[in-house]
Amino acid sequence: MTEAFIRDLNPTSRNRVLEAKIYRSWIGRNPPDITEKSYHAILLDRQGDAIQANMEVSEKKQFTTYLIPGKTYRISGFTCTPTSNWQQTLENGTSLSFTRFTKFDSIPSVGFPNHYFRFISYNRLPYKVVDPDDKSQKAYPLLTDYIGCYISSGEKEEWGNPNKDQMVLRRIEIQNLNRNSVELTLWDDLAESFPKEKIDALEKPVIIAVSSCRVGRFRNNLQLSSTPATYYYINPAIPELTQYKAEYKAAFDLNPPLQVVRHPYQDKEQEKMRNRIPFSKLLTENPLTHTDVRFTCEGTITGLDTSREWYNFKAFVTDTTATITMTFFSPKADDIVGVSCQALVASLENPDPRDFPEKILATIGKRHIFQFHYNTNSRQAPVTFILHRILDIPETTSQITDRPSASRTIEQSSKNIEIDVPEEQQTTATVEYSPPATSPPCPTPLLSPVSQVSLAEPELATSIIPVSQPTETPESPKWNPLQEQNIEGEEIQAASPTYTYMQTRSRHGKQVAMQLAAVTGSTPATEEESLSKPSAKTSAQETTKSTTAKRQLFQEKTGDGKKNKKE
Repeated sequence: MTEAFIRDLNPTSRNRVLEAKIYRSWIGRNPPDITEKSYHAILLDRQGDAIQANMEVSEKKQFTTYLIPGKTYRISGFTCTPTSNWQQTLENGTSLSFTRFTKFDSIPSVGFPNHYFRFISYNRLPYKVVDPDDKSQKAYPLLTDYIGCYISSGEKEEWGNPNKDQMVLRRIEIQNLNRNSVELTLWDDLAESFPKEKIDALEKPVIIAVSSCRVGRFRNNLQLSSTPATYYYINPAIPELTQYKAEYKAAFDLNPPLQVVRHPYQDKEQEKMRNRIPFSKLLTENPLTHTDVRFTCEGTITGLDTSREWYNFKAFVTDTTATITMTFFSPKADDIVGVSCQALVASLENPDPRDFPEKILATIGKRHIFQFHYNTNSRQAPVTFILHRILDIPETTSQITDRPSASRTIEQSSKNIEIDVPEEQQTTATVEYSPPATSPPCPTPLLSPVSQVSLAEPELATSIIPVSQPTETPESPKWNPLQEQNIEGEEIQAASPTYTYMQTRSRHGKQVAMQLAAVTGSTPATEEESLSKPSAKTSAQETTKSTTAKRQLFQEKTGDGKKNKKE
């Protein structure tokens, strides 16, 4: 047999001997299917090259005692084959095939590299996105390695239906030096074993490297999703680690990243305090860094921008630190105005889009808990925001009688049963809840407000500001089998979801489902400290109610009278 390096091997190579280090190992699956399809490992040689080895799952028991990450062997009795595109982790076009005739002889671990990565930058991620609607036969992109600064992580969540399949997920925010954030979703074992508390306690900045991920896109936001081959490493022992930490420290000392919660709380009181960040801080941030992030504040409307039409009016909202401009779209604005746009227009003899009705003028001085997000459609200064909803407006409770439905007519039943769609399921900017099983009644087509949000008026704005207003002080924010090593200063390794303004149901379940479709398999443990998490979010039940098509505040012109009458 001939000694060989990984770079010398090709699919026709035979009778070779290879000295290599076991870098990673995992079981190939297609979650949520629990069927184990294959067994795999990545090997490194002293020259720093990598190659994947494949085994039949029926022979897994024979190899689990050898394929332990960190172990080094002189390996013989293997064959070389072309690399399969399924869950392809490496660019190497040659893979190894191990059988019961493969022999492993232990050797010293001196001279082998600690890691093997092929990182790509944030701006290259779009080239790794797979379109789920593209049914053409073509090679899938290589799984992705990514590195950045660990910003925050959420708690583990369950996703799925107990009558079908369920999984566990955990979301992690990773940010690069350009302040581009990407969400990494860990699934199952990776999500379960992720040591969130230990990582959060580390000295900042914390560098996280993640391997073999799928890249997806939801609502035009890039996302990473773990696969069975995924490992992640905290402060990995790579030559560039010191340089990366110094660069992030310099950037974050100058302008620390915001610690935001990107997904809603189920508890309404917690949701009222989510991302309670002062206006003075929000005005200094790059809106694109916080796309689809919901912020909250307890503020007062101190004036109106009367240079625009009142169908989608802009108001000046003040907290204790600064004043921001917030755009109010219907139907969200109905809660604070106290009447729908349709009813307001009907009550006016001569509705002039620039003559503000008294009911809108009466909003000046009102104090509420606002939930809002950045207006990322506008590329012009200053920074502006869009109302998502009012959080301190009491919700209408459902009234359901206890009489059997068979004892009265359908018309009578509809009068006694009123089901309100919760505010949490009326999404307008980011998908936060699971989609309903069936589609709700289709509303009257309305004009999209995107162009109105992004356009800047050339004329000077005029404002209506009261002479005196009561001031209140807002509430202060309230704020696996793997063995772990010493967390401080040491490496931790883990084994193996366009703002529409009109949406009345959430599509968060679609986001999770798209990520789930890309996931395949489970990752075994390594000797280094591991961080792992599966993904699973429970689908929310659809809640429907009888609705009457309403004219939205941002609709520029009155709809067809005949059509409205018919509805």
